Amino acid sequence: MRDGGRRPAVGCGLTLRRPGLRLPPARMRGPGVCGMSRTRLVFVNPYYANRSDISSPVFFHNAAYQLKAYLETVPAVRRSYEIAIPDLSSLPPFQRGLTDEDDLNLLDAVLRQRPRIAAFSLYCWNVAGLHELAQALRKLAPEVLRIAGGPEVYDRPDFVRQFPAFDVLVEGDGERPLRAVLERGADADLRGIPNVSFRRAGRWIHNPSRPAVCDINEIPNYYEARRRDLRGIGWYMTTRGCRNGCDYCLWARQPMRQKSRAKVLEELQTLIERTELRRLMLFDFDLLDLYRDDPALLEAIAGLVRRRGSDFTLNLWTNPASIADPNLRRWVERLAVNRIIVGLQTGRRDAACAVHRPWIGSWVDPFLAVEESLRSRFVVELIYPLPGETPASFRRTVERLLALGYYRLRVFHLMVLRGTQLRRRAADLGLRYLDRPPYFCTETPTSSPAETLRIGRLGFVLTLLTSVLDGVRDADAVRRWFVADRGRIVGRLLAGLDRGLHPDEIVRREVRSICAVDYPGSFVLGQYKGPPETAPSLYALLDDPARPRGADCRPRVRVGAARPRRTSR
Repeated sequence: MRDGGRRPAVGCGLTLRRPGLRLPPARMRGPGVCGMSRTRLVFVNPYYANRSDISSPVFFHNAAYQLKAYLETVPAVRRSYEIAIPDLSSLPPFQRGLTDEDDLNLLDAVLRQRPRIAAFSLYCWNVAGLHELAQALRKLAPEVLRIAGGPEVYDRPDFVRQFPAFDVLVEGDGERPLRAVLERGADADLRGIPNVSFRRAGRWIHNPSRPAVCDINEIPNYYEARRRDLRGIGWYMTTRGCRNGCDYCLWARQPMRQKSRAKVLEELQTLIERTELRRLMLFDFDLLDLYRDDPALLEAIAGLVRRRGSDFTLNLWTNPASIADPNLRRWVERLAVNRIIVGLQTGRRDAACAVHRPWIGSWVDPFLAVEESLRSRFVVELIYPLPGETPASFRRTVERLLALGYYRLRVFHLMVLRGTQLRRRAADLGLRYLDRPPYFCTETPTSSPAETLRIGRLGFVLTLLTSVLDGVRDADAVRRWFVADRGRIVGRLLAGLDRGLHPDEIVRREVRSICAVDYPGSFVLGQYKGPPETAPSLYALLDDPARPRGADCRPRVRVGAARPRRTSR
């Protein structure tokens, strides 16, 4: 147990200093109808992501709140179950398995809720830790039924071979199958409920998979009751599913559904008006394309943003085909768009087609069509190693984007996720991948393991540099610096990686060149482990009036560099 000066958490009969663990009762006598007891269902959602991204529990427990809101519209469920979503965000996620004080504190916090049913929403980034937590509950509180859903639960027979600690599995949209499980009774024989697996007499029974999609308009506006918790950065979707149909993405398995116009406006009004949210990410795959034929809806959203004031902005996602829209600047300004995230993924047609990613012809044409002054607002997403992509072709795409002034890049390592078409086609495509989370692809016919690792590290540094420069005020000056550099930064980053330099040192050198400031903190720790430990932020240094006049963030072309090329046709 680490010595952090903290007192051990002791409560609800769980004693941490002695080997005997006394467990709480598994059923709570709640205020049911006519004095009946209600079964307590607790959603267990420790936060595994970057805590600086989202500060409101409403968003990192989003799946649980949707399910709770839907289930509480069902009279039989409302009568028989008490549903709780405890905020566990202040506790570190379960990592080491009861050998660490943080893990004991998290387990104690879960048991304090006195669950009869513990429900887990599983993703590639949390499934390993939550499985360990479920294993601990299985040993210490065997009367607690453990239900798991979420994207990780696709291909249920394969899932239980890797993660056997759960009792019931719910695949796909959770609303209808979970409702059926609760109406029948979670301890009952669950045969006949589509998309559900359950353990019976020591063996697993897997019911068939069938379409069981939920009408998302039936889910009440759960934001209204949690308005006081709406703060920081949040996200919202007007749809479920995606039209793109990419093999690597689980959204492609779901039919496309849109919320009604009235529901979208009702929920966005709740999220935007009289809340402490400062930014809302509209997570639909292409908002401008979805509502191109409904400009009145976009105008209504713009009105909500305008009435909120200058302390609020939106981020939105789009496809490359939409960024050449002549109305782009108008909507960026009217919707107070802070960032436009573009899913390019690759600059190679054959790589895109290999995974059924829609292709638009020459990828560079829509990027050339965007006004130069808008390009600093774009975040371009790429994936490596897609089948057919080579290290050289990926590098050329990155260098071209940077030379055009698209310096905000977010590079993802290809994951061969359970349940995707990519997983089913992996052998035919010649892909090798990790069979445990995060399921990283390690090799393709055109990218060796060593090349995949090298470009993966380059992607990490490029993404880190994007995060570091995100808050620099003069973004257009940074854009001009990258245009003048003409993509040569990629060679410098790779050279630093090949020399074994730490990403902090590599990024620090580029920040010194771009912003003329020596930053003493840790970019890596600052981005992924909370705020920098003792050093002031980069932005505080840039705003320091004591700095020399010439040391503000401005394009600093290296001696001998060629003049910037024209970037528009």
